[in-house]
Amino acid sequence: MPFPDNGNIDQFLDEIGRTPLLTAAEEITLGTSVRMSQSPEATPAQKRAGKRAKDRMIKANLRLVVTVSRKYLHRQLGQLEFGDLVQEGSIGLNRAVEKFDPELGYKFSTYAYWWIRQSISRAIDQTSATIRVPTSMNLVLAKLNQLPQGLNDEQICELLEVSDTQLKNLRHAFVAKRIASLDMKLGADRDGSTLTELLCDEQSTLNYDEFQWEAVKRSLGDQAKIALNNDQELLRRNVVDEQSLQSIANEIGISRERVRQKVDRAKKHLATIMIEHRDLVA
Repeated sequence: MPFPDNGNIDQFLDEIGRTPLLTAAEEITLGTSVRMSQSPEATPAQKRAGKRAKDRMIKANLRLVVTVSRKYLHRQLGQLEFGDLVQEGSIGLNRAVEKFDPELGYKFSTYAYWWIRQSISRAIDQTSATIRVPTSMNLVLAKLNQLPQGLNDEQICELLEVSDTQLKNLRHAFVAKRIASLDMKLGADRDGSTLTELLCDEQSTLNYDEFQWEAVKRSLGDQAKIALNNDQELLRRNVVDEQSLQSIANEIGISRERVRQKVDRAKKHLATIMIEHRDLVA
């Protein structure tokens, strides 16, 4: 099964949804086969069997990769798209299959979760800053951010088990991680303006008499139409305002079926959010 790029993610999700999950007995059997194939004394037949077992374990657990990737999708600044997160998580899953020892008695999904999360976290760390900071230093930075306020340098060094010089380097790394590229796209979907486009040119002059106000008015009007056609707005009008689908369709100039599709899509999106945050609304 090919890993997804950001263009065919829906097809990928559909394919892994049809792959059956493994039972506990199957995990033990397949995991044992993978470990036997890694032995220096493994026969060619055992290596082939181990490769088939590894492929089956990966395919059966790709849904776990998708679940973890979704949790990290909104915990970053948008530097990695969903397909990228899934690919990084799949690398961790591959490593988990190779290291899994069925004789220890724990479920494979429990073991694989940490490998998947580690792989995604490291990928985010490596791409989140313009100046790359080593992963080992990122781990110490995370501990530094969790320390209580008001500690002096001596207390911080003692708690983190670092020297004064290392603490200075950590603070330099913290500053480096906060440097942003002027070409970075803004917005949750990375389709907004760049930082460069928002910088003010202090030497430029604007003739307000010749400014194209009509073009601005047309643009604002277009944006208002887009807002009216937004899925969430249509859902609000249909459910909260109790406006019929046909009435909404007549008002914004699209078919009733199209309105129904957009309302259904908004409902599914809302349901997904509620499921991901069910611990907060329970």
